[in-house]
Amino acid sequence: MKEVHIEKSVIPYHWTFETILPEMPFPLTTGFNVLCQKLNPFGLSPSRERVLFQATFGRQNTDFNRKSISNQEPNDSFIKIKEVLKRIQELGVCIPFSFPVEEYLFHYPDLIESILPICEIVKTKFKESTNLSLELYRDKEGDDSYLTIYVRQKEYGKTIINEIDEIFSQYELYLFDKKGWIIVTTDFRPSM
Repeated sequence: MKEVHIEKSVIPYHWTFETILPEMPFPLTTGFNVLCQKLNPFGLSPSRERVLFQATFGRQNTDFNRKSISNQEPNDSFIKIKEVLKRIQELGVCIPFSFPVEEYLFHYPDLIESILPICEIVKTKFKESTNLSLELYRDKEGDDSYLTIYVRQKEYGKTIINEIDEIFSQYELYLFDKKGWIIVTTDFRPSM
């Protein structure tokens, strides 16, 4: 029997930001560049195409190639997403975790043109004391996910749900024939 010694092996691994690091900055952004610089001393080298790092197990030195969600140059969709999210934040809508929102819009580009007018409708309906937060909702029991605009107030009146329901007719046309989805709701958290 012939004896084999492994000195180096490559293990391909499909890596998605959503499952491993949902709040990781999107490739080609300033935040992603900062992340690359911070991880480099630890042997981690993220790039647009993959994350390469070396791990030593016993005497073996192993390269792991993990593919990121983007191995392409910036495109029009990515640029539009960044511009639209910037305008939404200028409206006063908080986006606490922008990467999942960017990723969702990247997968459902038909929503890029709809999200800003919907945020404008919601912002017009609710007073300055109301905080609005655009987030990605992920169903923990299923594979369902969608964008959510949370309406948060310091004190909630009895009519909050009715007020939210009333504006649906104003923005539902923006969702007609779209593959992605956006809802407006409240989680009854206090506004900040």
